[in-house]
Amino acid sequence: MTLCIGALANVPSPLTPCIVLCFDYKIANDEWGSESQYKFHTLSHQFVALFGGAPGKAKELSMLYQARLKNTTLTLDNVVDGLAEPLANFKRQKADFYLKMTLCVSYQEFLGKGTKWFGKAMYEQRLAAIDNHQPKVEMIIAGFVEGQPYLFRLATAGEVNHLDLGVGGNSCMIGSGTLAANVSLHARNHNSNTALSETMYYLYEAKKAGEASPWVGEKTRMHVLLPPEPGETQIRGQYLTDAGERFLQRLHRRYGPKPMKAWPVIPPDALKTAHFKWPSS
Repeated sequence: MTLCIGALANVPSPLTPCIVLCFDYKIANDEWGSESQYKFHTLSHQFVALFGGAPGKAKELSMLYQARLKNTTLTLDNVVDGLAEPLANFKRQKADFYLKMTLCVSYQEFLGKGTKWFGKAMYEQRLAAIDNHQPKVEMIIAGFVEGQPYLFRLATAGEVNHLDLGVGGNSCMIGSGTLAANVSLHARNHNSNTALSETMYYLYEAKKAGEASPWVGEKTRMHVLLPPEPGETQIRGQYLTDAGERFLQRLHRRYGPKPMKAWPVIPPDALKTAHFKWPSS
């Protein structure tokens, strides 16, 4: 019930890799909605996250990441494992809580003695329930590893209900508005070498396209992540001001999709009669 977008870009002078993050504020269900949720979490000196889904679950997962990444700098050798560990712990905690609430045993005890204590049918039933559990949270984790920008996407993969960690490319998105937003961004041929100012507009335009979904709010927040200064480990950040958003709004009114005032008449030679040979019955 959201739209969060992350994209790689470059500051032209001096040439510096950066990451642009864009998100809405809306939380909603079938009965109510509110544009009041700030969907940005700082995870460590190296990474931040945008989230979609249940705010409570997102906060819980963020706390696991903060605990794991505290006073730790991940490298190319261990970044995937380092980011996967809190995700695995999150899944394990959900399974442990479910079994303690329903059978009064821990997940570890259930795996070791579940068949003996409860029978094979109950054992397989509970494992199936754990496997089908809906985590109700997605994330984009953004940061710099050894000076290079990376996007990681934590999202439900296809029909599998577990969260999966994947390395994003030039951009990645989560939320209900991704179908329209993804088309818009790719139509602009964005890539990791696109200048910062262009990327900011492209993401704004994609976010506005994503507002076609009733679950995406109109309010927009945008952040820019920059690599640490030489000799430092803390990533740097900037955010889009109200004046900056008004500037992007003006650009969107000028360059964004708009209804045509009058449809031109297709010229007579644009279409010709076609002759089809239908197969005999």
